Amino acid sequence: AEYADKAAADRLKAAETLALAEHKGAKLRSDSEHTSMAVKDLHAALAQQAAALKAAEEELAASVNAAREREDMLRAAIGRAESEEARLAADRANLATKIALAEEQHKYAESDRKRAEKELVAAKSE
Repeated sequence: AEYADKAAADRLKAAETLALAEHKGAKLRSDSEHTSMAVKDLHAALAQQAAALKAAEEELAASVNAAREREDMLRAAIGRAESEEARLAADRANLATKIALAEEQHKYAESDRKRAEKELVAAKSE
């Protein structure tokens, strides 16, 4: 009887251990499924972020190219403006020279006029 009681207790203990093991196995399967779903969600989120990053990189590259083109256009405009400025400075210097020459000729003409007036006055008095 004692042997039968011990065997029954051992069977009960084995059944409890088996039930506990099955419960833990079920929990592990559930945890594994949740982990698998979380990994899939994470992969999907990473793929979405990678696509967004790729689109942002392409947009940035296009923006950089547009900025470079604009910079080239501005440099060309600055070059044209500087050339025009140099041409205007040369024209201004040329005009200043012509004005100085005209003023000099005006002085000579004025001096010639005064001399001619004096000669006229002298000729009238003779």
